[in-house]
Amino acid sequence: MAKKLTAVIRQFGLNYMQYADDTPVYIAADRTYSRQLASLEECLSAVHTWLLHNSLCLNPAKSDTIVFTPSRQQHTTKLDTVTVSGQPVVPSLTVKSLGVVLDNMLSMDNMLLTFARTAIFIYAHCTM
Repeated sequence: MAKKLTAVIRQFGLNYMQYADDTPVYIAADRTYSRQLASLEECLSAVHTWLLHNSLCLNPAKSDTIVFTPSRQQHTTKLDTVTVSGQPVVPSLTVKSLGVVLDNMLSMDNMLLTFARTAIFIYAHCTM
């Protein structure tokens, strides 16, 4: 079943990764990304249709969009809302993938903060 889903994504020329029940789809785009964004939305629509035909669903509430940009381009790059299964998905400043928190500038600040909070929590509970 998974190979058939990847064939749907491949027909749009998009990049993807696949982990168990998670399939991130991504595009590389320049500042004028409208064509790539349209292709992404067409692909997501086709994935939605494929999933429905296979008694599965795509949950827009669990879908994320983000634009990774260098800090010098941060103010000039804006992602429009992406439509997933007929629902708008507003771009995030951070996403979590396989337990790693990524921010839109790939600074790893949020990931380090998460590690620090976890370490403090574990330390506090181990010393009691």
